[in-house]
Amino acid sequence: MVIIIVFLIFISRLKNENSGTLSLIVTGEKEVILGTIIASILAFVLLAILIRGLFGNGIPGKVLSDRPVSIIHDRTHGLDFMVLTNAVIGNFVTGSFISVILPASLGRYQRK
Repeated sequence: MVIIIVFLIFISRLKNENSGTLSLIVTGEKEVILGTIIASILAFVLLAILIRGLFGNGIPGKVLSDRPVSIIHDRTHGLDFMVLTNAVIGNFVTGSFISVILPASLGRYQRK
């Protein structure tokens, strides 16, 4: 969220605070999609590094304890699913919210 805010303010300043709201929204959404992809890849790499035995046979080194009843029953008891789902959905929803709300207040002519 903070990165998207800083990015949109930076882009708005490059255009002398005279950029259109729609162009800022589209630019923000492009960056949200890029950030979501990067966060998903980073989450997957961290899962692969930090959980010994994630791709091997047997029980992995870490599992999700006190999990909800409706969680997927796999080798980590839903830990990998929860981390990847939170990386994708959390980043996309938060970034999209900011990239739709913030551009309306950044333009010089929209505030008058």
